[in-house]
Amino acid sequence: MNITTDRFQKFNPVFQCKTIAALISDIHFLEQIYDIVEPSYFESEAHQWVTKTSLWYYNTYKSLPTLEVFKQELEKTTVNDAVKVSIVNQLKQIWSFKDSNDLEYVQDEFLNFCKNQALKNAVLKSSELVDSGQYEQIRVTFDKALAAGQEKNIGHDWNLDVESRLIEQSRQVIPTPWPAINGILDGG
Repeated sequence: MNITTDRFQKFNPVFQCKTIAALISDIHFLEQIYDIVEPSYFESEAHQWVTKTSLWYYNTYKSLPTLEVFKQELEKTTVNDAVKVSIVNQLKQIWSFKDSNDLEYVQDEFLNFCKNQALKNAVLKSSELVDSGQYEQIRVTFDKALAAGQEKNIGHDWNLDVESRLIEQSRQVIPTPWPAINGILDGG
């Protein structure tokens, strides 16, 4: 399957830098867009490398990459020196946009772009599925494309901050009528 993806060409290089700045500064945005962003959407090889590295780092460590991470990964990479210089220059520019006032707008625009790409790819893939008679897979493909980029908030993660919930000041207990259960529950 050879699906052609549009690049982020309609947006200027500064907008593309701000998009990457949003990716590396907002974990919630990165979580939301992780499954639909492709490094190939960006025009420059430097932007593609930074995006690919950011996605790899998030997938591996579930957190945002730091400049130190980019520095270490750049030392390991096999790209030529001219591209390395370009990556360093772009990282400086990207880092300067991390606190821009318009990042929410940039996120919305890029999210819409990625959602449209996912839907376009689903349409292209569905024609191949029709040709091969895989009709049920067409629905699955479109469902996945329509769900792409949705917020990943699954609610409260009970395993996070267990200690703070057990501190007596932060717990307001309601005792049960059974003393044995109250003992297990540390008061109710």
